[in-house]
Parts: sequence; C-alpha cells; structure tokens
Amino acid sequence: MALDLQCVTIGTIGSLVRQEQTSSFLLNTFFPSTFNSNSALVRLDTIVPKNELARFVACCVDAKGRLRQDPVTQYMQPAYIKEYNAIEACCDERMIGEPVEGWSTQQRLAAKIAMEQGYQFTAVQNRLEWMAANALLNGGYTISGDGFTTYDIDFGRDTANTYTPAVTWDNPLANPKQDIQKMIDLAFVAGRAQPTHIIMGTEAFDAAAGTQPFNDIIRNNGYSVAGIPDFNLAAPVTGGMYRGMWGNMQVWTYSNRYLDDAGVSQEVFDPRAVVVLSAAPNGVQGIKAFGRIKNAYYNGNATDVFTFSEIQSLGKAIAVQSESNALVIPRNINATASAIVLP
Repeated sequence: MALDLQCVTIGTIGSLVRQEQTSSFLLNTFFPSTFNSNSALVRLDTIVPKNELARFVACCVDAKGRLRQDPVTQYMQPAYIKEYNAIEACCDERMIGEPVEGWSTQQRLAAKIAMEQGYQFTAVQNRLEWMAANALLNGGYTISGDGFTTYDIDFGRDTANTYTPAVTWDNPLANPKQDIQKMIDLAFVAGRAQPTHIIMGTEAFDAAAGTQPFNDIIRNNGYSVAGIPDFNLAAPVTGGMYRGMWGNMQVWTYSNRYLDDAGVSQEVFDPRAVVVLSAAPNGVQGIKAFGRIKNAYYNGNATDVFTFSEIQSLGKAIAVQSESNALVIPRNINATASAIVLP
C-alpha cells in the first residue's frame, strides 16, 4: 500500500508499527495447566505405573505381594528467567500512538515503561515456549546461564520414541506416510494415549507434501479442492498453521524464531522435525510450574511473570526488569514420539 507522507496521521503511523506477539501455540495446546509453588522450589514427582494383571488363585490361597516403586519426588530451584533494560526518563518527544491533543510527561513515561514491559513479557513467554518445544522434541532440555550450574532435565522418554527413519525424506525412496504411522504407534503404545496432533517443521512438511501417499491421506479426509489437497482451510495461530487431518489427528506446521545473544535469528523448533503427540486428558498433560520469586520488591505468591521498575542515575533513567521462576513439565512424555526426517 502506497502512502502519501504529507497526509499521514497519528493513526496511520500506529498501524505501521510492527506489534510484538508472543507465540504460545505449544504452551497453550500441550501445557494448559499451571502449578504455583508456595516456595522458590518446584516439585517434580516421578510415578512409574505398572499395567499388571491380577493373578488367578484358589479361593483359600493368599495373593502374592508385589514390589512397587514408590513415587520419586525431587525439588529443584529453576534458573530465573530475566529480562532487563534501562530506558531514558526524558519524554520531550511525542510517543507512538499519542493522541493529537498530546500527553503529559508522566503519561509518556508510563507509556514507555508499558512498552518495555510488553517486550520483556514477550521474551519471557518465548523462553517458556522454547522449553516446551525442546521437551516435546527431545524429551528434555538444558538450562544454563550466568551464575547457574548447567542442568540437563530429562523427563525419561522411552528411547524408542526418538525415531529414526530408515531413509531421510529428501530421498526418492522415502516413505513419510509409513514413518509417521510408526511414530503414531510408538506414542500410542508407550504413552497409552491416542495421539491427537502431528506437529511438523516447515521443511519436513514440504518434503512429505511432495509424496503422493501423504497427500492421499489429506485428500481422503475431505480436505481438498477440485482433487487438489488444500492445507490451509483453518485460520493459523501465531507460530502454528493448521494443515488438515490425518485420520482423527490434526496436522500442523510450526515455525517460531528468536534472536540469540549474538543477534542471530534461530529456530525454536527444528524445521526438519516431526512430533506425534497427544493433547488428550491422558496425553502429555503438560504443566507450567512457577516457583515463588525471591525479590525485595515482591512479597506475593508464585506468579508467571513479575515486572518492576526503579529510578536510576539520579533520575535520568528508569530500570525495568521482568523475571519468572518457571519450569515447563510434560507429565506423560511417552505420549510423544519425534524424529528428524531430513539431513
């Protein structure tokens, strides 16, 4: 759209500003529950159920006892997730979105602080989404940072559920349909839950969509126009794009990027990856666990994100910091199966 810059209004300028949006597709879909701890520690309970058959015995014979493994409870102090920035306290210039009649200096400063808080909230939520993506794809994730000992969190997924296709999907002999079906079986058997979603990286989906058996499955579910598969019949959400159905399972592609400390754009989810998983009540059962935040400015219970600001440099700058004490935990990690399908 071409704009006559002599006729640009405040409203038009506002519409040109790129709004930061947090992508929480994985969090919202597979980690819907929240647990708030009364302490700074997050409790991790590991339960290993056994699906056994009761024994046949004569009526006068006592049943034999079984040795059962008690739940294992661990307490962990998560690494804090923090974002900090100092913004200039001077507010002589008009702010983006400021009405024609103008704002006072205090209103402009409040708007600057609110904008920075929004950026920081997005960064914290992106970190939680990163944790969710790595948990589902790799069965765990690594936490490391300044002053925090590197910690590998392994949720104990069955090793067989990290699937390796016999032929990578860039090979003409590849069979994406067969590979996905094997992953469905792995998640179903090990997780004892019916898979509900197939999440694919963009490159993995493009490779699968280039094979007729994969397209036939989408077409047989009625997602086609004039015999040509249509993978965009539902509105996408931020980070995820609905592609169709595989039986009664939803097929999505997922793409979400972030800037690392060097300013290089990185993928949250490997574009070559496929994850089959269950969002059913007995599926992944993911939770976002928040510990109580230790901060002199905060005296409340656990919360997802705590943000505060303070005056620095003799009133010349305002320091804004947001922090969270969180872990993202899949309670039934065996309800997932993943694969890297391209070299």
